[in-house]
Formats: sequence, C-alpha cells, structure tokens
Amino acid sequence: MVASQRLGSAILWGPPGVGKTTIARLLADGSNLAFEPVSATGCPWTTAPAAP
Repeated sequence: MVASQRLGSAILWGPPGVGKTTIARLLADGSNLAFEPVSATGCPWTTAPAAP
C-alpha cells in the first residue's frame, strides 16, 4: 500500500491512546499523501438528543 502510494479507506477503532492517529499519520507520511484528521467526538450525528 505505502510503496504504491495508493491507500484505500480504513476505519481505525479503539480506545484513546492506542495509536490510531499515529498509524494514520505514518501511512500518510510514507505515501506522501495529505492527512486530514476526523473525530466523531462532538459530531451532531454521534450525540443523543437532549431529554425534554
């Protein structure tokens, strides 16, 4: 993947601090591709609506 500079999509899942962002940054750096971090924390579709 890295040698061909063609990365597919991936979802990295796990608890905080296990290295998900580090792996993504290393893959992007090794492939000379841009890294755009995205976090589900705080996204409107991941939070439950407030109780009335």
